[in-house]
Amino acid sequence: MNGILGSAVNGLTAQGKRIAQASENIVNVSTTGSLNPNGKEPYVPKDVLFNQQNNQSLEAVIRPRDPAFIAAYQPEAPYADNDGFVAAPNVNLNAEQVTLIEAEHAYKAAASLIPVAKDMHEALIEALK
Repeated sequence: MNGILGSAVNGLTAQGKRIAQASENIVNVSTTGSLNPNGKEPYVPKDVLFNQQNNQSLEAVIRPRDPAFIAAYQPEAPYADNDGFVAAPNVNLNAEQVTLIEAEHAYKAAASLIPVAKDMHEALIEALK
């Protein structure tokens, strides 16, 4: 795969993971659990981190968020502690929306490389004739 096309596909894949993970975090924002480690586990939000490999390719790695949850007052929950607190996922809906917008723009930028690679390939073939 040529460099430009490979970069485009790599970027599309990485931003696709970012969009999927932000969406999963948003969907599970209300999936609370017990503050007790032996109780019902809350949803653990995750982040997509980028590692550059060999000074060329970009690897998207999914990692659990730290801290994964915050205490939220929900005394009606069956797994609430004696003070009425549960573990709520550490998800900020505004930050997740910003992540979705950033990933959308980066996805579009990566997609715009595909016609450039095609044009360059066609120009090379024409030049070699």
